[in-house]
Amino acid sequence: GIDLERFKDVNGYQLKKDLNINEEEIVLGMVANIRPEKNHKCLISAFNIVSKEIENVRLLLVGVDFMNGEIHRYVSDRMKEKVLFLGLRKDVPEILKTLDIFCLPSIYEGLPLTLLEAMASGVPVIGADVLGINEVIKNNSNGLLFSKNDDKRLADLIKMLLKDSDLRRRISREGRSFVQKYYSLDDKIKEYDNLFDAISRRN
Repeated sequence: GIDLERFKDVNGYQLKKDLNINEEEIVLGMVANIRPEKNHKCLISAFNIVSKEIENVRLLLVGVDFMNGEIHRYVSDRMKEKVLFLGLRKDVPEILKTLDIFCLPSIYEGLPLTLLEAMASGVPVIGADVLGINEVIKNNSNGLLFSKNDDKRLADLIKMLLKDSDLRRRISREGRSFVQKYYSLDDKIKEYDNLFDAISRRN
């Protein structure tokens, strides 16, 4: 379950200032440790495509590096000022509030809690169409899906979301509602309490 209170009444304004991100800049992001299965290269490639058409974009990558700098080196010299590697952070709710779009291009997932946290924050989400992610994202409802490793399609979806404010608002609203309905931590605790009560009455 997701502790919805953690993502309530959070403001990312100060963090944007601390990261030297202007209010006019568009911020894309991903919160996930840097591992091969998380497929950061796909997102960076898509971001490279987007940035050639839309100049005022930044990419925030949050998570511990388990690939010995391989992903850092994958970022071209042209892009180095636009891509921020933030490492391990404890202010994830604030980071999510700085984002305009959250992307998760993993080649496989379990239950993607980071995706649910982004939805709880009201950030529109895009994810790879793989097991785990496609159990959370209902395409064109509470998020958008693309075929795994298809950086060009991911770039197209990012540009589509940036250009369509109505679509962004709808996905944001549906995403938050989805997490509240199915993944609220308080509700999950109650469900476990009810389960344990039922089991104890049987014995």
